[in-house]
Amino acid sequence: MENISDQQILQALKKTQEEFRFPDAKLELISEECFPDMFKALKECFLTDEPLEKSLEMSWSSDVEDLWLSALRYRMSLMVVNENNGDIMGMRVIRVTKQSDHFNIDEIKDEKVRKIVDFFEYSSENFNFFAKYSISEMFEFFGLGVMPKYRRHGLGTLLVETGVKFLCNLQKPCYIKGSASSNYSKKIFEKCGFEMLAEFQFEDYKVDGKVVFDSTGEHKSLKVYGKCLK
Repeated sequence: MENISDQQILQALKKTQEEFRFPDAKLELISEECFPDMFKALKECFLTDEPLEKSLEMSWSSDVEDLWLSALRYRMSLMVVNENNGDIMGMRVIRVTKQSDHFNIDEIKDEKVRKIVDFFEYSSENFNFFAKYSISEMFEFFGLGVMPKYRRHGLGTLLVETGVKFLCNLQKPCYIKGSASSNYSKKIFEKCGFEMLAEFQFEDYKVDGKVVFDSTGEHKSLKVYGKCLK
């Protein structure tokens, strides 16, 4: 998938834009020039709303930013922009992940980021997505967010559906992995036809005998989902 050209990405985007329908909104790639605005949107969507980040009372740091950049650098992430005022309404972050990829924990100074990365590494070690499908690389739905003022209108579901259509329009057989820590994102993945492959209860994940994520409220687990595009 590393050999996907910019031209192929733009062609897939154009076709996906032709199929995209949401009132007063347009679909765009998340380009480097809009990263500052995207980081502001990610702060609002994830630091206060996502169960793991909320449980740790995480704040924005250079390590948090680097984590998002690790996905955004693939230039395949999508955002919905309000045509009237330029607001970012929501985003579907997409990255390419290879079997050989691993985060370098030693380079992460933010302890809370380390805890989140450790948990996702733990989930990957205990459920091998690559072995499940006998593959060596995949597309990963890295983050889904809808800005608070634009919620409850179906935009989250539409962003997942649009992400799938975008990858379909690349016209390459592929596999998509998604991880959901909130009940809302779980419902969206299942509504969009993803197969639930594994589940990890937050209360079962402990370090030095202590539950790491102990304030997740109604959200009790991480679920791993998969979808095959042929």
